[in-house]
Amino acid sequence: MATTIEGVAAVRGRLPRRGSARRLAERAARDALGAAGIGADGVDLLLNAGLYRDRNLGEPALAALIQEGVGAHPEDPRPGAHGTFSFDVANGSCGVLTSLQIADGFLRSGTIRRALVVASDADPGHGLAPGFPFPPWGAAAVVAGRDGPGGLAGFAWEAEPDEELFHATVGLDDDRDRFRGGNGRSRLRAERGRDGLEGGSGRAGLGAERGRDRPEGERGRDGLGAERGRDGLESERGRDGLEGERGFNRVRGGRGRDRVRGGRGLDGLGIGRGGRGRGSNRLRIERRPEFGERAAALAAKAAARLLDRAGLRPDDLDLVIPGLLEPGFLDALPGLLAVPAGVVVRPPGGARAHTAGLLVCLDAARDRPPAQRTLLLSAGAGLVAGAALLEGAPGAR
Repeated sequence: MATTIEGVAAVRGRLPRRGSARRLAERAARDALGAAGIGADGVDLLLNAGLYRDRNLGEPALAALIQEGVGAHPEDPRPGAHGTFSFDVANGSCGVLTSLQIADGFLRSGTIRRALVVASDADPGHGLAPGFPFPPWGAAAVVAGRDGPGGLAGFAWEAEPDEELFHATVGLDDDRDRFRGGNGRSRLRAERGRDGLEGGSGRAGLGAERGRDRPEGERGRDGLGAERGRDGLESERGRDGLEGERGFNRVRGGRGRDRVRGGRGLDGLGIGRGGRGRGSNRLRIERRPEFGERAAALAAKAAARLLDRAGLRPDDLDLVIPGLLEPGFLDALPGLLAVPAGVVVRPPGGARAHTAGLLVCLDAARDRPPAQRTLLLSAGAGLVAGAALLEGAPGAR
């Protein structure tokens, strides 16, 4: 059984710094399915390697939303019926390579016949990622199993712990982590430098006020921060559950609706007032200048081990498809791999896609003469680096 790439597609956002990660992934997925000549109902497994989410959405898995968007069996599974299994793979710029290895395992075991790998990069928007460094890209590949030689012919990985070279974090843009209720009253929080779960004016208890040391709300009403005689974990105006107002995200059951929701159409956990208010989840990406070169050196080690295991030399390679599109990484690869510079595929227009990088370059490689032996190579935060051999060209345009 050989795992082959039947179709590849990459799409760029129409505006330089704006786009929806989910929509870009869905566009690329449809194009890749079209290139492979199949419909979404033929997908058994959908893997999303993208990290960035619109409004820094926490749940559900983005793969499930993309599955619904492209129409890959979005209905509830039924016994004996065909369905699509989907989940996210979080491994940064190595995520696509990791997803290909996962799909290869499913295909070789005979569990599935076809998988769809997607990735996308886009600013979460609403001021939630100041200085977001990557342009909007979406990319996808359809992989399938077939009898005979060719396809993915092995993987190799290397790791060198150094978490400071590149890292991304999402956290509250405020010094207080909290669930927030109406009229600015904060529940489950510490105020004025006092440690512990306490309410205003230093009184102990979960939202206790006016000297009452017990889990209660105002005016003698029982419950954790309950008001106006309403029992339970609640805020104002008769809404039961952990909730807030005016764009604060919460678990609530207002008016008989039991759901996780955010005010005024905002998705995600902890995003208030369009992401610009205090307590909003902010994405921060930090990287050191030497990251690209260090990553290239580690990727070259993975490639050398893979080639040695396959009994190949660098001059046996027709193409090298990079997954990390940092200039330092791309510039260092030819010398470290001992291959001509022209063998390394560069992204179109010097694009600096992140999680979608490997598929963006794989799509660009289809404009070249068919390659018989291709090295897929990536590296990312950690440090971690991976390499894979691909025998035969990916799906033609």
